[in-house]
Parts: sequence; structure tokens; C-alpha cells
Amino acid sequence: MIFLDFLESLPLPQLFLFTIISGLAFGALVLVGVRGTVRLLGIAPTQELPIRDALIGSLSAMFALMVAFSAAGIWSDAIQARGAVQREANSIENIVAIASNFPEEFREEVHSEILRYARRAVQRDWPAMRRRVEVNETLFDRSNSPIGALITRTSQENSSGRSLPLSKALIDQLVDLRAARLQREMIARGGVSLAQWLAMILIALGAMTMIAVAHNHEIGLQVTTLSVYAVGAAAAFFVLLAHDRPFVGPFGVRPVPIEQAIGRIERSYIDRSSN
Repeated sequence: MIFLDFLESLPLPQLFLFTIISGLAFGALVLVGVRGTVRLLGIAPTQELPIRDALIGSLSAMFALMVAFSAAGIWSDAIQARGAVQREANSIENIVAIASNFPEEFREEVHSEILRYARRAVQRDWPAMRRRVEVNETLFDRSNSPIGALITRTSQENSSGRSLPLSKALIDQLVDLRAARLQREMIARGGVSLAQWLAMILIALGAMTMIAVAHNHEIGLQVTTLSVYAVGAAAAFFVLLAHDRPFVGPFGVRPVPIEQAIGRIERSYIDRSSN
């Protein structure tokens, strides 16, 4: 997992070079291994081995299906991640706007707590999501505390006999904020699993081995077909690595909407204080 984290955080040019070089290196190992094994078995280098093209086609189809299956989940997660972050930013601003109708003491409390939550999300949650933290990581629980505290505080204000205007709307926005945040956390823990990576690598290596065996009688054709397949497989892995996790890498979702919400809230607070 640490190696995957390192690869997925690389800039695109370096990641592309790494995958292509790795694909060609694996292709070279398969080529040497097949030719060496054939010689050890005493088979003439010019003898055509009885490997059917259907076997190569079947393995290639399995590899393509695995890549397509993995890519579909990745791109769906990326869209949902952007939506969750935008929902989170919208809820933060909505909560501050609704609290402007509350008594001054409670309004200031909501303002400070929601800003504390937003800053924690930017400063702590994003680095944690890039590290692919485990489900039991306590960091997210600490970042979640201001939301629960505000829900409890709003309920206490209402039960104390002080009927707050729009208190239900405030609680609804707090619940929506928590839901968007939970969705973001779950997406951050997703991505292509180790089992999927292992399956795709093994299938690709199997297909390259069959290609090398089928064309063993003609070294030029063997090298050409194996190189083309290795580059194609490496390109597929490059796409998956570049998009695997929505919050990591060059295409990763940044906390820009939340940072913009923090800026607008702080500016409005300064304007209100100056007036």
C-alpha cells in the first residue's frame, strides 16, 4: 500500500515513464524466461509451439474486463467525491447564514465552531485522506466533533424555552454536512483493491507469456508483439494509477470549495464587525 501511495502521488510525466518502463521490463523478463525455458526443455528455437490464438484472446479479454470494471468504479467515485466536497462547502455557508438570525451569543458560537470544523477538514482531513487512513482512524472522529456539538447545543437552546428561529433548518444543514463528510471519507478509503491489482497483473503476465510462447519460433515477431502488448498493458495501468483515488495525485479533488467558503465567511464577519 505504501508503494501504491507513492506511485499515485507522482506527477503525470514521471508516473507515465514509470509504468511504460515497468511494462517493458516485465516484457523483457517474460521473453528471457520463455526462451530460456524452451532451451532447457530441448525444443528447437525455430520450432512452432502449439499455442492457439484463442488462449491469448481469452486472457486479453479478461484483462480488458478487469480494467474496465476497475475504471468504472474509479470514475464514479471521482464524480461523487466532487459532489460531496461541494455539498460540504454549501452546508458550511448555509449554516452560518441561518445562524445570523440567532441571538448574538449563540450566533458567534455557531460561527466559531463551523469555522473550526472547516479548517480542520482542510488542514487535517485532506492529508489523512492522502495517507489512506484506516476505518478506525480517530482523526476523522475529532474533526467531526464540532458538528455533533452544534446539533446538541441547538437542541439544548430549544429545550431551554428559547425558541430559536429556523432551528430545524439549522439542524437539517448540520445533518447534511455530516452526511457529505461521511461520503467523502468513505470514497477516500476506496479505490482499486490489492486483489484487483494482483489479478490484473497476473492476467497481463499470463497473456504476455502466451504471446512469447506462441511466437517463440520467430524472435523478431516475438519481441515486437510482446513489446506492443507490454506498452498497452502499461498504458492501462497508468490510467488506473492516475485516477485510482479521488483525493490523491494530479487529478485529486482539492478542498477548494471549502477554502472558498471559509474566505467568504471570514470576509462577511469582518464586514459585519466594521459596521
